[in-house]
Amino acid sequence: MYTRIKITLLTTVLLALVGCVTAPTLANDAMGKAQASHDDGGWEILFDGTSTDAFRGWKMDAFPGDGYRIEPDGSLYALDGSSDFITRKKYTDFDLRWEWKLSEGANSGVMIHVAEVAQYPHDSGPEYQIIDDDRIHSSSSGSLYALVTPNDKAKINPAGQWNSSRILVQDRKVKHYLNGKLVVEYVWGSEDIKQRINKSKFKDWKHFMKQETGHIGFQSHGKDLWFRNIKIKELAKPTAEAAVIDEDGQGDDWLMLFDGTSTNAFRAFNSDKPPKRWVID
Repeated sequence: MYTRIKITLLTTVLLALVGCVTAPTLANDAMGKAQASHDDGGWEILFDGTSTDAFRGWKMDAFPGDGYRIEPDGSLYALDGSSDFITRKKYTDFDLRWEWKLSEGANSGVMIHVAEVAQYPHDSGPEYQIIDDDRIHSSSSGSLYALVTPNDKAKINPAGQWNSSRILVQDRKVKHYLNGKLVVEYVWGSEDIKQRINKSKFKDWKHFMKQETGHIGFQSHGKDLWFRNIKIKELAKPTAEAAVIDEDGQGDDWLMLFDGTSTNAFRAFNSDKPPKRWVID
């Protein structure tokens, strides 16, 4: 009897330990002790298929476990009706990349520079639209929702297939990529964006696009969807007004020193002043 109890107790402990090691978990630590990990390339791994510790629910301390689960393939499955979640950290300039797929008729989005000052994340942060383009025609994937439509390079894979997205933000310049193609670009706070806001439903939203630093929000807005391989790299602001460009979306960014309009990236030899006797044709 005593021997049988010892064996049963030992078996229970071993099974519990195995479960702790192998089972992917949703974060429920209110203090967010396990933050995003980093790889050798300077990327913060926000979600790698094992943990949601880099996120928390909207106006919550913990990740919203109800409505989400980590699938065996390493994707984060959001059931219809699940709540929004945001990064624990705030970001200003960054390179955000992720993959996603939708069920038929699904609608979602990723919002940047989000502040917890209103009812929902999209009340303050503009949205990179994710939507089933084949069945919903009120918007388009890759767009700046309700403000800037994507160009003709914007093509999504059918419902049930994976897509890749990227948001590049640097020095108030924002670019949206969809499946490796640049589809939208705009300047945060520019006159063009202000005019578009004034003509949109966001006109009287007092918190909308008012801050240049904030959380990144992931939206679940009807039907099932999946996210995977979410990572972000914080970027320094360019110096001497040089700009970063990446036309093909492959990550091979170039520092634009001269684009035919300005020599601000240069100075004269042995001087802090701009070079003289040079003319831009």
